[in-house]
Amino acid sequence: MAKQIGNKFFVRFDASPDPLFLVCEQQSTFSLSSEDITVICKTSGEFAEILAGGTKSGSLSFTGAYEKDPTAGNLSAFGMIPLVGTLQDVVWGGLDSGDDVLEFPAKVSSVEIVSNTNEAITYSVTLNISGAVTVTKIPT
Repeated sequence: MAKQIGNKFFVRFDASPDPLFLVCEQQSTFSLSSEDITVICKTSGEFAEILAGGTKSGSLSFTGAYEKDPTAGNLSAFGMIPLVGTLQDVVWGGLDSGDDVLEFPAKVSSVEIVSNTNEAITYSVTLNISGAVTVTKIPT
């Protein structure tokens, strides 16, 4: 079975009219969780009963190197700033045909640009997932 490797993952915003790719992404983390609804009553003894239907929440965060002049169709860290607070259709996953990707709506909640003396400028972005996450594959 083929493996997807981290340096071949991407973040894409399906902005109108053309998708925008984030450049120089170096690390990303996808997180999705479900809050349990726990019920304990006299008849359940020592054990709690966990019911389905808890609230789901998730985020995608990523970091990268600052790219001053991204090529057409790409976003730099500064290009992310106007997107803070907006809802975006996001695609996150592999680059090659047959690779898995996740598609979901998410709100851009923060952008951080870090500039330290004698170090490369870096950025980080956090997105809060605001709808269903769909697993698909890049067409072959």
